[in-house]
Order: sequence, then C-alpha cells, then structure tokens
Amino acid sequence: MLVIALTYFFATSVGLGLYFQVKRIKSGHDFTIAGRTLPWWLAMAGLTLTPFGVGNSLALSESSWIWGASVLWWMVVGSGLLVAFLMVGPGRWFRRMGSTTFAEGIETLFDDRYRVLAAIQSLVCWLGISSLEMYGCGGALMGFTGLSIHYCIVFACVLYIIYVLFSGTIQLAILNFMNIFVIYGCLALCFIGLTGWLEPIGGWRGAEELITQRLGAWATTLVPFEKFTDVVLGLILPILICHTAACSMNQAFLQPLLGAKSEEAVRKGWALGLTINVLWGYIWTLLGLLAIAVPSILYKGLAPVIENLRSLPLPQGAVPATIITTCQLPFYSTLGALLALMAATISTGGAFILGNATTITEDFVKRFIKPDISEKGFLKVERIMLIVFALLALGAALMTPYILGSFLWVWIFAIPTFVCVMLGFIWRRNSRAAFWTTIIGWLINILWLLFSPIVIATLPKWMHPPYGGMYPVVIVSIILYIVLTLLWKRETKPGILKTLSLKAG
Repeated sequence: MLVIALTYFFATSVGLGLYFQVKRIKSGHDFTIAGRTLPWWLAMAGLTLTPFGVGNSLALSESSWIWGASVLWWMVVGSGLLVAFLMVGPGRWFRRMGSTTFAEGIETLFDDRYRVLAAIQSLVCWLGISSLEMYGCGGALMGFTGLSIHYCIVFACVLYIIYVLFSGTIQLAILNFMNIFVIYGCLALCFIGLTGWLEPIGGWRGAEELITQRLGAWATTLVPFEKFTDVVLGLILPILICHTAACSMNQAFLQPLLGAKSEEAVRKGWALGLTINVLWGYIWTLLGLLAIAVPSILYKGLAPVIENLRSLPLPQGAVPATIITTCQLPFYSTLGALLALMAATISTGGAFILGNATTITEDFVKRFIKPDISEKGFLKVERIMLIVFALLALGAALMTPYILGSFLWVWIFAIPTFVCVMLGFIWRRNSRAAFWTTIIGWLINILWLLFSPIVIATLPKWMHPPYGGMYPVVIVSIILYIVLTLLWKRETKPGILKTLSLKAG
C-alpha cells in the first residue's frame, strides 16, 4: 500500500512540477499566482482542497467522541459555505484589486503598517495550522507503515515540500484537481469495505445501535435537542466565524483565486467547490464513531489496544483509534482511506507552506527589504522560504496537539483583521482604527486563555477556551473599529468604492 501511495505522489508532484517549471515558470509572478492564467476549474480546485486536510478528516474523527454526528456541521459551515463565500466575496475583491497577495490588497484598503500586521497574523496562524496538517499526514503514514508517528511526520514534511517546490501555484492547482478524483474514488472503496466489515454486528443499523449505547442517542443526530445550545454556541458558531475569518485573511486560500485569469473565473465554480467540500468528511466522522463503539470482535488481536485508547481522557485516543480502525478494514478499503487522507493533507499543507512562503517573499522581502530583487533572486528566496516554513511546521507537529481546539484558538487571531477588512470594504476605512482594533483583539484572545482558570470557569461551557474567546473578540472588534473610525474621522471613503475605481481604471 505504501509503495502505491508514494509512487503516485512522487510521480505526480515531481513530474508535473518539473514540467511546468520548464514550460511556465519564467518569473516570480508565474510562481506565486501562475501568471494569472488559471481557468475557473483550476482556480476552483486550487481553493477547494485547501480546507480539506486534517480539519475535515481526523479533526472530525477526534471530535466525534465529544460531539457525535453533529460534528458534521464542521463541513457544512466551515468548508462548504467558506468556499462559496471566498469565491463570490473576498476572492473576487482582492483579484479585482490586482493584488499578488492578500496583504497587498489590505495595504490598498489601509496602509503599509497594517499590511505588515495582517501578514504577521497570517504567517503565525497558518504556520500552526500547517503543523496540524503535517500531523494528520503522519497519521496516514503511520497507518501504512506501523512506524512511530514522529518518523511519519518527518516523512510527511518531505512530501509537503515537493508538492509545491518546483512550480508553485500552477503545480498546486493541477495536483489538487487530480486529487479530487483520487480522494473520492478512494472514499468509495472505503465505504464499500466498511459495509462488508460491519456485517457481523448487523451492518450499519447494528453500528448505530452500538454508538447509541456507548455515547447516547444524541450521538447519531445532526442537531441533538438535548445538546442544542452547546452544539450551536460551542461548535457551529465558532467554526463558522473563526474558520471564515481566518481563511478569508490568508494567502493560501486566496492564492489560487488571485491566479485566476479573470474575475469570472474566480466565482464560476463556487457551487461545485461547495459540494466537493461538504461531502469529504462524512467517512471520517463514521470512522471516529466506529472506533469508540464497535465491538472487539472486529478488531481481532488489537482489541486491548483500542480499549486502552478509549480509556484516555477525551478525545486523546480518538485519532490513533481511528487509524487502527481503518487498518482493520479490507485491504482495498484501508488503502482507499489512507491514500485519501494523504492526498487531502498534502494538498492542504502544501498550500499553507506555499502561502506563507509567498507572504514572506512578497510582503516583506520584495515590499520592504529589496524592492529591486531580480526574478531569479525572487524565485530562490521563495523556494528557500518554502523549506524553512515546512521545517518550522515539522517542529510544531512533533508535539502531537489536540487538533480541533488548536485550530479554533489559532483562528481567533484572524477575527479582528477580518472585521476591519469587511467593514473597510462595505463601510469606512481607517488605518489607525484597524491597527488598534487588531492589537486589542489579539490581547483579548491571549488573556482569555491565560485567565481561564480564575475567571472564565464560572461562565457557560461554550465560553471556555480554546474557542470561547471568540465571542468577546468578535464583539469588541466590531464595536471598537466603528467607534474609533467615527472618533478619528480619517479615510472615511468606503473601501469597496476604491476597488471599483481600480477596476474602472
């Protein structure tokens, strides 16, 4: 199985990467945004698989031990709606500006100081998320090889680098397009194998009964009424707000759209992209629930290991248990699930390290340090930055974090920037107000985590860290930006009018 998977990834990544490096990559512009030549289906594919990764797979398996089937809202509001929003909203707006990076577009709205602040937020935020994706890819490799997760994470780092090293965005978009078919073909194999595997316990009906016995009747319901408030306030809203804010203010998500050949190509595939994203995570929710509920007869000699993982504090044992469950399926189903997981996490992680490398090269080196850098020098710096950020993500991934909680807390740092940019587009711009709103929002998120044992423990559960700080950050950011903008009365021209004037020009 490992030979099949690695043959596919190395052949496509290296082969296509080198081909386009020779045929298409003549400048930094070609590397970062494909020379603005991507048709709609490649721009869509480049974006669509970016939020796939570990967030829509192992994070669902992990969180199903806490939320049951309601964790599927992650895919609906956190991935499907996100893709549609980016393609009809910020993706079009930043593309209309002619920006190479989202931070460049933010400078157009505000000023160069806020461009730096937004770029720093994006770099730190998505460096952390890259490490989680690398951890997820290492989990897939662990399933293939049985080696330690740490060795597998190191090898995953190598796969991430070669995925985008040679040709940048054009390489990413084409490989992502191919991986859509690989992923869904593999998941079909996995589902077929699951159906046969569950026959000794009564098929899917029997599995549902066992999940209910283990977790409760609420676990098989998308919106359990007895947990309705917790699901809405502790899951759906945090994912909707945090994910949308963080991904809208990130180079990795916007880069394929910035490389589209026209504004029409940015938005044309939004419905298809939404559908592709919503469907991906169902199998991983099922595998997570099966790992905690199905009887030991299906695990054969690994039953004691599974029981040991179940006894750990939730959800610590969920990811290893899910991988072990996957490895008990028929050969073709295990191959399908793990290959799909590798494809998804490599597509996502590769996009993140490419986005970070582009941000540091365009928004710092070229903008402030060496504006006259040559095309050859630009390409060299960006490829070096690719490797540097991959290695930094590797160091964080080796700490094997709690996936969902880490995602949400890191994403909260993007909320102040998102609020300022959206209000700048549709209402009024004020660079000074944006700067201080962002700084104060960051401080609130940090303090919310640090002082949680003393103060926040008395609040409702959905207000607890890691994601409970979202609510005060959102409220303070909106109020503070509006008040400061009205108080200082500067740059009050609506930002969206500026983008329209740029298009007309």
